Amino acid sequence: MDAEKSRTLYVALQSTGIVELSFQPNVQDAGQALSVISTFSDAGKMPGWLASHQDKIYSISRLHYPDESFESGGLFAFRQSATSSSSEPGKGLSLINEQRSTGKGGVHIDISPDGRVLAAANISGSTVSLFPLSEDGATGEPTFTVSYDGEGPSVNDGKGLANPHEARFDSTGKFLFVPLRSADKLDVYSVNGLDSLTKVQSFELPPKTGPRHSAIQKIDSTTSYLYLLSEKDNTIRVFNLNYSLSEPLDKTTLTINLKQTIPLSKTQPNPHQRFLGAEVAVSDDGKFLYASNRFYPVADFDSDTLSIYRIDTSSKENHLTPIGSSKVLGHSPRMFALSNDAGNQFVAVANAYEQEIIVFDRDAESGFLKEVRGRVKLGEDDVTLRKGPVCVLWT
Repeated sequence: MDAEKSRTLYVALQSTGIVELSFQPNVQDAGQALSVISTFSDAGKMPGWLASHQDKIYSISRLHYPDESFESGGLFAFRQSATSSSSEPGKGLSLINEQRSTGKGGVHIDISPDGRVLAAANISGSTVSLFPLSEDGATGEPTFTVSYDGEGPSVNDGKGLANPHEARFDSTGKFLFVPLRSADKLDVYSVNGLDSLTKVQSFELPPKTGPRHSAIQKIDSTTSYLYLLSEKDNTIRVFNLNYSLSEPLDKTTLTINLKQTIPLSKTQPNPHQRFLGAEVAVSDDGKFLYASNRFYPVADFDSDTLSIYRIDTSSKENHLTPIGSSKVLGHSPRMFALSNDAGNQFVAVANAYEQEIIVFDRDAESGFLKEVRGRVKLGEDDVTLRKGPVCVLWT
């Protein structure tokens, strides 16, 4: 893909819906290079995450689906048209279908590598569900739901909620990883076709770890690494994933081992401050890992950062080595995304407090962010963090 070619990004904006952006790298003025093309309100109340497969875009909302009388979130399937990022506003996405997400607080969705299954995590409802995807991209009725009621810490009514924050397929599509933020666990499931999950392992993490999101780096057909970001203890854990075939059933077996735990930030917060990790990603060349920091109170810091690590898969002790950080020129970067061109030339950051998307150049040799190539405000500064962008997707 030509890195200087005009690109389309989609943003999950909690206050409005899905916002389509056009990024033109050949435009020198950053304020002109990134612009709003269309806004799609057919994405439910408070869109929480986006995913894509081929020309299909999927979103999940946090609550009130199909109307205000319901607490469940919604799941929405769209088709990206050929006119996306053209001069015809509102023509970029067309709704295929929609349905309930099986729980309140939709925060994450992922598509299996073969494009046949969508997994959804609902944090407030403490559920993870599977949805079959048809050839035209429509989501079918949920075929399997895991309910985590009673698996988390006690709350006022005595009912514990584990709060799954993600449901991520591995590169084979045969396993699903679910970080449970309030239960301090990482659950691993075997995916049994389109309609069931079997728990194969549950990693107990230290109390108040708060596992949130993960990234997977495939090395070869037998080895991958999973990087688990936890927001409460502000760490990244590196897990080694080893795959083998079990005879005579020809079934894939997954062995998981913890390899390293490393802080997300070297700076220790004062008692009145909190440092919370948000998102994690690996560059396509496998050289660098990125993780976003959210520093609280916001007024104490001029900008949040992306922590940057060098990856050395051959090292037993220092798989990840911190090499520094880059400022994101804003606050509460709930999510960031590396562009999907060769070399991941750009990084788009969603700063929720400022309600702003900023696109940076990325130095592929050093790993650090460089100059701003595009930026656009989507609303006024929001101290509640309930209106701004929570996900950005390159297409």
